[in-house]
Amino acid sequence: MLAASLLTMGAGQGWISGPAAYANEIPSAASSNGIASEGIASEGSTGFAGAPEASVVAATILFLVKQFVSSRRLGLVSGVDGFFRLTSTTRGPDVAYVSLDRLPGGVFPTQSYPALAPNLVVEVLSPGNTKAEMTRKRLEYFHHGIQLVWIVDCEHRSVVVYTSPADFTVLGEQDIIDGGQALQGFTVSVTDFLPISTSESSNRADGDVTALTIAWFERIVICLNFVRSSFPITQSEIRGYE
Repeated sequence: MLAASLLTMGAGQGWISGPAAYANEIPSAASSNGIASEGIASEGSTGFAGAPEASVVAATILFLVKQFVSSRRLGLVSGVDGFFRLTSTTRGPDVAYVSLDRLPGGVFPTQSYPALAPNLVVEVLSPGNTKAEMTRKRLEYFHHGIQLVWIVDCEHRSVVVYTSPADFTVLGEQDIIDGGQALQGFTVSVTDFLPISTSESSNRADGDVTALTIAWFERIVICLNFVRSSFPITQSEIRGYE
């Protein structure tokens, strides 16, 4: 499943859908092997599946990270259907980045649930997430060697950046977020992760709205051009990165 996720995004398609589209479905192969997996109603979650804003935000973050990683040939980026096996559990973060040096033997993973830890994971909060659930995920991530965790809060338009289970920084939408040691050189404004707010829309004059519409149209064109130029990553390409 991870391979399919990575290949889809390599084709410029994975960033179109986010967590609401899959609602963290339980992978049957992991369940049949006795591996605990993320599920719709796991860990006290209410299982709320309708989270379109979270889906859009996750897709945006995936696109921005993918664009940065691909242009520098740094590694692989997966979406919500890219599951990783962490000892006795599997996790499918909304976005994950894995550097080439973390791929066993530098080879593209062929297992549905590879036993490897990404450098960076991103979780976008949905109404069904609970505090206990997110705390448990965070502890598992760092226990298994993940370097950086971003928890994105759409409602409060902020990102909590964790560099360890207990060390964190809260960034507002006007702040700059970076990849730290996990994704060096990556920087972007938090506001680029988020859709325009209702208050921002209501305060804009007609001319500003027109300018904004043009700006978004230009961004869509750029994204489409990126899609056309993106193709699935191949084994030979991975070996060529080394």
